[in-house]
Amino acid sequence: MKIKMQKPFKSHDGSTSVIIHKGKILLLKRRSLPFIVNPGIWWFPGGHRERGETYADAAYREIEEETGIKKTNLILLVRPEKMRILELKNGRLWENMFFIFYSKTNRIKLDIENKKYRWAAFNELVEEKNFTNAFADRTLGLKVIKKQLKRKEPHTLST
Repeated sequence: MKIKMQKPFKSHDGSTSVIIHKGKILLLKRRSLPFIVNPGIWWFPGGHRERGETYADAAYREIEEETGIKKTNLILLVRPEKMRILELKNGRLWENMFFIFYSKTNRIKLDIENKKYRWAAFNELVEEKNFTNAFADRTLGLKVIKKQLKRKEPHTLST
């Protein structure tokens, strides 16, 4: 499928968060609802940033809303960086802060935006098995995730 990418859409920036638990990566199956960005795909928790909210606060809020995982169960692994995410339906680019966390729990409670979840091996992301690579730079996001998976658990913040 060929998608024409547009210029970054900055009126709704937000966060995208990878959550790792015991060497596996949490993926959420997006519901097909009109208000859902990238409906029907397997992707990471994330969403918009509310007025006055920091990127970190947005990440923790979205994770808790979408998965039920509380901030106290998360360890930030690397300093977040800007990452462009592609909205597949219309080619719009979102400029999100990209976070990677280690979760002390694998218990998930889904919200209305997602209908399923699973803990995936990294090679499933690379091979796009039940995962849609929506990074505008298809290799950069995966490189950052792979580096963290090589570290001994539990992780600590990289400098």
